[in-house]
Amino acid sequence: MRAALAILMMVAATLLSACTTTRAPQPDPALVARIEFPKPKGWVVTTLQELLSGPYSEPIYTDYGVKATKRPDSGRLYLYSKYREPVNFLNPNISVRISDAKIANYMGAGMYLDGVLYDFMKMLNDVEPGAPARKTTISGYPAAEVTMRYVLHLSDGRHQRGVARLWAVPVDGWFVTISAEWPADEKLISEAEMMRIVNTIRIRPAAP
Repeated sequence: MRAALAILMMVAATLLSACTTTRAPQPDPALVARIEFPKPKGWVVTTLQELLSGPYSEPIYTDYGVKATKRPDSGRLYLYSKYREPVNFLNPNISVRISDAKIANYMGAGMYLDGVLYDFMKMLNDVEPGAPARKTTISGYPAAEVTMRYVLHLSDGRHQRGVARLWAVPVDGWFVTISAEWPADEKLISEAEMMRIVNTIRIRPAAP
């Protein structure tokens, strides 16, 4: 099922790249090695291409969003889904990636996510306004969090409400971004279980 989360993550990557004038450098391997996310039991490793496939009775994206699907997405470390694609429902999924955080010096995690939220609402049809980013912590690091709710229109005539949540964690000159998406009715998985899985993500301190 083409997931709104995939677009959400590309918005995040695009917002960062738009704020830098040079190509983003590759993350330090030492930082990559500090980020750990064990695969949840019963879940599968998936790809962005798999999550971007799926039937719809009407376009989910605005013209702005369709253009965004053609933009490259890089820096991903983990992407897990509860079910193996293809499926004809919103597949719960969680992703972790590293984004260039040069803009963090003047934007900060909260302002960054507010920008992502603004672009997300321009990209997707049938999305509800989200609250501004709030402060939180991820693995002991200060972070920001936003939540969005939207409606998917499936090819068999059903409508399915979804929830997408994104965290931005500034770490050593980078943003570690975590995205989670699940059906709003929580029949396939509860919000509490999704948050329990997100809380298994670890960002270890740098070696002295």
